[in-house]
Amino acid sequence: MSVTEKIEFGFRMIAGLGTIITVITLLIANRKKIKAWGDGRRERAKKLDCLLENVTQIKTTHEALEALIAATKSTSASVQQLAETLEETIEHNKRQDAEIERSREQRRVHDIALFALVDVAKQNGHNGAITQAHEELTSYLREEAHKPVSYTG
Repeated sequence: MSVTEKIEFGFRMIAGLGTIITVITLLIANRKKIKAWGDGRRERAKKLDCLLENVTQIKTTHEALEALIAATKSTSASVQQLAETLEETIEHNKRQDAEIERSREQRRVHDIALFALVDVAKQNGHNGAITQAHEELTSYLREEAHKPVSYTG
């Protein structure tokens, strides 16, 4: 190697060494900035992790809310159906109550007519079965007149 080459090589070495020294000096001088940058980077990473966790929780909450809405719609439909069934049952019961009342009135009229026939037969001198029927009808009508009407339900 020639002297010129050696000198040139030495200058390059000095220049490279100068660059390394400059970089080390800059790193030492900017140590606080580098530390602050690293701390900021870690803080941003924590915040991103927190955001990701929040997204997961929001997604889970959203899915639960959708399930709740579906259950509410189903329950609402069931309640609506139950209300309609209840209204139909009330109307049916009203019709039955009217029919029962009509039947009671018919029975009352039949009891009066039967008692009148048995009473006339007894007054005309018929004995035996007519007398027994008259006594049983009289007893029944007296007992029924004093019985309270009770409903089971």
